[in-house]
Amino acid sequence: MMNRRKKIIAIWACLLLPSLALAQISPADLQKIEKALPAQATVKPKQPRKLLVFTRAEGFVHSSIPYAAKALELMGKQTGAFTAVERADMAAFAPENLRQFDAVLFANTTQLAFDDLSLRQSLMAFVKSGKGIAGLHAATDNFYNWPEAGDMMGGHFDGHPWQANGTWAVKIVDPAHPLTAAFHDKNFQISDEIYRIRQRSLRQNGRVLIALDMTDKTNRATEGVRFGDRDIPISWVRRFGNGRVFYSSFGHNPAIYWNPAILQHFLDGIQFALGDLPVDVTPLPFDVENAFAPDELNQLFEKVATYEYGQSREAMVNLIEYFRFAAGSPKLQQQNAKRLLQLLTSNNTTLAGKQFVCEQLSRIGSKASVPTLARMLQDSATSDMARFALERIPDPAVDKALRKALSQTTGKIRIGLINTIGQRRDAKAVSALSKLIENSDPLTASAAITALGKIGGEKATRVLTRAKDKTSGPLNALVCDAYLNCADVLLQQGEKDKALLIYSQLNAPQFPAPIRYAAMRGMIHGRGENVSEFVLSLLKNSDPPTQILAANLVHEIPATESVVGIAQALPNLAPASQVQLLTLFAERKDAEARQAAVAATQSDHAEVRAAAVQTLGKIGDETTVPLLAKIAAGKNAEAAIARRSLHRLAGPNIDETIVKNIPTAAPEVKIELILAANQRRISAATPILLQTAKAPELQVRVESIRALKTSADGQNLSDLIELLVNASTASERSELETTIIAVALKAPAESHKSNVVINRLKALPPGTNPEVRESLLHVLGGIGDEGALPILIAALNDTAANVKTAAIRALSEWPNAAPEKNLLAIVENSKHTLHQILALRGFVRLLRFESDLPSEETIKKFRRAMELAANPTEQKMVLGWLAEVKSLEALEMAAAYMKNEALRTEAAVAAVKIAGAVSGSHPVETKAKLQQVLQSAKNDTLPHTRQALALIKQIERFEDYMTAWLVSGPYVNNEANLFEFEFPPEQSGQSEVKWQVMPASTNKDAPWLLQLDEVLGGDNRAAYLRNQVWSEREQRVKMELGSDDGVKVWLNGELVHANNAARGVTPGEDVIEITLRQGWNSLLLKITQGTGGWGACARLRNLDGGKLEGVKVALPEIVN
Repeated sequence: MMNRRKKIIAIWACLLLPSLALAQISPADLQKIEKALPAQATVKPKQPRKLLVFTRAEGFVHSSIPYAAKALELMGKQTGAFTAVERADMAAFAPENLRQFDAVLFANTTQLAFDDLSLRQSLMAFVKSGKGIAGLHAATDNFYNWPEAGDMMGGHFDGHPWQANGTWAVKIVDPAHPLTAAFHDKNFQISDEIYRIRQRSLRQNGRVLIALDMTDKTNRATEGVRFGDRDIPISWVRRFGNGRVFYSSFGHNPAIYWNPAILQHFLDGIQFALGDLPVDVTPLPFDVENAFAPDELNQLFEKVATYEYGQSREAMVNLIEYFRFAAGSPKLQQQNAKRLLQLLTSNNTTLAGKQFVCEQLSRIGSKASVPTLARMLQDSATSDMARFALERIPDPAVDKALRKALSQTTGKIRIGLINTIGQRRDAKAVSALSKLIENSDPLTASAAITALGKIGGEKATRVLTRAKDKTSGPLNALVCDAYLNCADVLLQQGEKDKALLIYSQLNAPQFPAPIRYAAMRGMIHGRGENVSEFVLSLLKNSDPPTQILAANLVHEIPATESVVGIAQALPNLAPASQVQLLTLFAERKDAEARQAAVAATQSDHAEVRAAAVQTLGKIGDETTVPLLAKIAAGKNAEAAIARRSLHRLAGPNIDETIVKNIPTAAPEVKIELILAANQRRISAATPILLQTAKAPELQVRVESIRALKTSADGQNLSDLIELLVNASTASERSELETTIIAVALKAPAESHKSNVVINRLKALPPGTNPEVRESLLHVLGGIGDEGALPILIAALNDTAANVKTAAIRALSEWPNAAPEKNLLAIVENSKHTLHQILALRGFVRLLRFESDLPSEETIKKFRRAMELAANPTEQKMVLGWLAEVKSLEALEMAAAYMKNEALRTEAAVAAVKIAGAVSGSHPVETKAKLQQVLQSAKNDTLPHTRQALALIKQIERFEDYMTAWLVSGPYVNNEANLFEFEFPPEQSGQSEVKWQVMPASTNKDAPWLLQLDEVLGGDNRAAYLRNQVWSEREQRVKMELGSDDGVKVWLNGELVHANNAARGVTPGEDVIEITLRQGWNSLLLKITQGTGGWGACARLRNLDGGKLEGVKVALPEIVN
């Protein structure tokens, strides 16, 4: 996976591809493309055609994009079929730009989202109007959040087990089709990356022309291939609206673009998309009947028969996948159901196996399955699974079997049967179920009642009407719920009056609130109009529970109906009903609802006022701004709610109204409006805020200054500095310092943003305004502009102690190490204790800029800082900054101070933190220092000691992994097999190979991982890793390897292992035995890369797999 920096680079590279395309293609490759191009168009264009070749990649960037773009450009010129125009900017899809083209070809585009909805509409209108779409390879790796575009392409990328460095068997599905004529009715093999497609109705809407031959042993045996990988389309055509779509998965490898047959296939597909080559797009069904070998299926069925709970379900999962394919073949459906029934009747099939069989029969069973399943209904061990299957089989024979079993069973089995009958809504079972309502077993009676409600209809309704008056307690609640279901069924059937009668019966005080609420909703749905009037009539009911239920129905009122009557009734309701109604008003934008909420802010009830204020935050407009500000300025409970509501008000003119009201508002209200301007980041408020920053009231001034931090920009710096110069209190100066720094940092780097501060500082009369000088120096330090550095350094010699202090503080916060020597000089020479302390802290802080590239000089500086520290407190501070240095030297320095009783804990904490950064590159040394931490610790439950233990365990877990290597590469050859081609590091006599130290893993969970993708990056390339191992004697050892992708190993110049794999890194996936000779042994690894991740890992173990003694690993000397 690319990190963010690499992704940004990749995107910019994509944007620059049109200008760089030719530069990335060698003359030899260009000649091969030209030689392979079709000589002429397959058909003469009906008119001059223009093809947009779009090459933007927002995800993975294919190295073959320039080849595709160039091949299409030359193809159009040579054949006269079209003129290709390459673009990589989304503006190409604007209607005014897109209309000039006859088709769009997505050339290895990735992760396109089309977030701009107008561009989505433009592209859809383009193709549906009769234009064309073509896609090569990664064109299906787009549109994941745009289903319509996914449908257009036919599906989405779903992995590529068939990787770029392999050779794969391809099948011509439709040999008579014009778009496959280039292959002359011959299947073939090709070296390219082939996509698995997560199809979107492709077989229903598209005509597949070419596919991967999944009967080929190599194709099926490749790592990552799933059992269900049978239908792997490569090329297809379809209609989309009035437009045409052509796609081909070919095109990952550059060599594809000098394959004559593939280029002819591309040309024919493009001419179809352009509208010049008419072809048959009738969908072809997938040949599922020949996709699975009989022996393969027999093994799966046999495993089902012996399956036990807790065992692997792989066979069942694969069988389900097969059934999914077979669903389109009635013949196979019938065969499969028959085989499943044989398993059910077999005495050798386990109970777990029979449950699986019933699950599948629920999907593919038919009338023929019913007798076998019916015999299982009366057995408690199989009844539930049989019901599960029968419930979904759409045949009257099922209902008959269930009714028969109902009369022959009792207890749990009968309850299950009742539930299934209810689910199937078998009206013929009503008589039998009505007798069970009065059953002595409450569970049986409950199930019968529920089933009758699901069945519905006139007969069931009559039964439940009687039961409603005869039952009580929980059973009555069930009857009411079932009765409601009957009403719902009647309403769906158009029997409105009968349904309304039931709803009105259940809307009575004696029934539970949920039943009444559901009945009221039913009455609303039954009415269909005048809903507001009906809800108002319920609200006017004097019964408080009825009011609350009615208030909850406001959201059922259509937006087209007025709520003015309900709004007017609000003050007359009980407080709880008012709160509920106001909460629901927040979802409506009616003026009446807003006016009701405004009026409710004056209620005598605090909970009503709070609900009203909260509602105004959602539906308020500019007229509510003064009201909310006034309430926010108050001292009551709803003040905080009003403040939040004011901050989140949405709609036109809100910001303008806030700004307009600031000057004339009372001080306490003014503060709330200023807070709102700050929270809402209203830049237009800046002129007013600059004025209110001079207000008589301190809090108004302070809040104005804080708000200016978000609203002001570089043009306001002079005004802000004048405010600072004239500030009357220290708190204002402090706030202004923060604001000025924040505003200055918004300006671009090249704007010399510190100049205005410097000029104002110089304008102050010498020796005057020490507080202002101090503040301006703080500002210069916060801005960190290089132009201010000389001013701050000069201020170190100021006679005013506070000015000198400010300069030291500013330099201590500097964004680079430039003032380091100046601060050190103060530490060494100043007699002022505070200045020494501040300068020492600043000096050590600036050393962090050297922590990413530690050196002996950096450690010397830290040692000097420790010498200069006046007391243990300052030494602890130095150790805290030392912990940021990622080097073995820093670890050793920190560990040395663990001998100092006063510094032991801080030194140990620093040592542990450094150890976490260097354990991958220096595991042995790190482990030794961590053990010192544990030995010196008085309490092994402290966080740093627990972390030390965890690091030691991690080091031991990956002990012997060789994490320090020299690396050379990347090496690329698009014409050769990367795994077999001999690049310079493996050629004898090559002394010009450039090697560098391989950086330690940045993956904390995998410190053993050699991250070639992070260091070298790219696709279709190779790298070499070099190391040396010293052995005290000749010995036979194991070498455990993991690689992504292929790996070769040479020991002392002899090839000892080769595995041309396509996989991710798994430690120990390859294990080989090698013989180390006494003394030094050279190791060389070659790691190839197809696409995706790229890395390796290696370690040496004894033959029993344990720790290997008597060996050490050391990097060879780099001689470049």
